Amino acid sequence: MSPTIGTMRTWNYDEGWGVIDSPETPGGCWIHATTPSTETYMGLEPGRRVYFEWERLLGKGVQDGFDFVATDAWYVGDEPYRRPQGPDTGAFSTWLTITLDDDPDHKAHQIPPGVSPEEYFRQLPDDS
Repeated sequence: MSPTIGTMRTWNYDEGWGVIDSPETPGGCWIHATTPSTETYMGLEPGRRVYFEWERLLGKGVQDGFDFVATDAWYVGDEPYRRPQGPDTGAFSTWLTITLDDDPDHKAHQIPPGVSPEEYFRQLPDDS
C-alpha cells in the first residue's frame, strides 16, 4: 500500500500515542509513539501533515476506540528515518552481572547479551 496523507489531530505526550485524520481512515487512525519514522521519539506535532501507512483492525473500535492503526508515519516533505538495527546501535543494551556467594574471590561474571547464564557458565573453565 502506498502512503496516505493525513493531518495529526492530537498527540498525547504523557501516554505516547496520537490520532491521524484522513478520508481513508474515517474516525481517525491511532498511532503509538514507537511507530513514527522520525529522528525523535517526542511524537508528532498536532496540525502537521504526515505520510502514514495503516491497517484496518478486525472488529469495531478495537484500539482505544479506533478502527485503524498506523504502521508507519513521517512528516510530509521529509524522508522516513530508519533507525539502525542490531546489538551495536547503542539504543538498548543490557548486561547481567552475577557474583557467586560461595566464590572466595567473589569474581563478577558479565554475561554478554544473547547468551543464557547456563550457556555462559557451561563454557567457563573449572577454576573461574
